[in-house]
Amino acid sequence: MPNHPKTASQKRLEGDRAKVGARKAAKLKDPTPKLASSDCPKHLKGYARELWNRVIKELKLSGVDFTVADVAAAEQACIMYQRAREAGDKLNEDGLVIATSDGGYKQNPYVVIERHSTGEYLKLAGQLGLTPVARARLGGESDGDKDDKRKAWRDKMDKVVGNGK
Repeated sequence: MPNHPKTASQKRLEGDRAKVGARKAAKLKDPTPKLASSDCPKHLKGYARELWNRVIKELKLSGVDFTVADVAAAEQACIMYQRAREAGDKLNEDGLVIATSDGGYKQNPYVVIERHSTGEYLKLAGQLGLTPVARARLGGESDGDKDDKRKAWRDKMDKVVGNGK
């Protein structure tokens, strides 16, 4: 897994192991991004709109900071979800294998579309904290207040996304 840049608060929490630049670390501030609207973009239709209304709006209502920077990833996640669902619907109609013109059989092309779209959706959902693994990663060691907030957020997300609890 690639190393991701650390936030200023993470750097302050971990401290300066080499004791170099301690003053610089103390001056670091986390950026405060602009919060975004939870209204569904007009171009999202069908399953994508359904997912946005079910999950993204609920994120905002449950107190999760949904920022302008998150909108593009959320939109793309909804689009990938819709593609996967539509490909799945087509597979349910036609089956996993289709007949060829020469009388043989081959894999239905919608299998590849469904697999790819599902994988892309799961990547984006992980970045947005919509998967159980992503929510578990948020629960790292930290102060008691932060732990309580993170646990409360993970519990809310489990209810919203429908993963138990």
